[in-house]
Amino acid sequence: MKVTAISLLFLLFIPLVSAISFDFDYPESGNLNQNLTITINAQTSDIYDVKIFVQDNNTGITISEIYNEGWKNPRYYILSAFPAQSDFLIRIKNDSDGATICTRLRKSGVSTFSEKCGAITITNNDENNENEESENITSAIEEETSEISKATTEASKDFIPLEDLVQGNHSYNQNSPEKIFLSNKENTAFISRDEKLRNYAIYFFVALIVALSIYLAFKKL
Repeated sequence: MKVTAISLLFLLFIPLVSAISFDFDYPESGNLNQNLTITINAQTSDIYDVKIFVQDNNTGITISEIYNEGWKNPRYYILSAFPAQSDFLIRIKNDSDGATICTRLRKSGVSTFSEKCGAITITNNDENNENEESENITSAIEEETSEISKATTEASKDFIPLEDLVQGNHSYNQNSPEKIFLSNKENTAFISRDEKLRNYAIYFFVALIVALSIYLAFKKL
């Protein structure tokens, strides 16, 4: 019974011995795939294993990696790391509307651990860059459209209607070589085909009357 009681007291005493009071500093926000430095602060000479991870608040899924001779899954502790090492690198791999970053310290050889957590905001630079690029493209299109509209307006000022060209209502201006006008020095009459036929018929009829008059005059002689 004494042995059992001592064992129970020992098991209850272990968590108290292995527990550690500590703080950790971290950025309140981070971009996807950006290296983030986490700093652990504690007054101790004991050796602790370290686990640092970021998890999605909705799913509880870990969405980060930690650097330990390469990028590793943070589900595993970095053994005997603290206090020899106090700064650790992590990076967030997945986007999240709400996330929490946690740091755990576990005394080497013991299963119990101390943990502290805090909220962290995740930003996505790729989406921001895409939105900015889209805005730049839209602005460029609007500017190009405005330039085309101005050019069209200027061109319409120099436009000479076809009717004016045919009727000869414009003259060439030597002081403005960019514009060519047709002179109206002579009033050119444009006769249609029907008008020509009518004129020919009148000429023929007059000639016929003249010829008939001459014929009758000679006949009377």
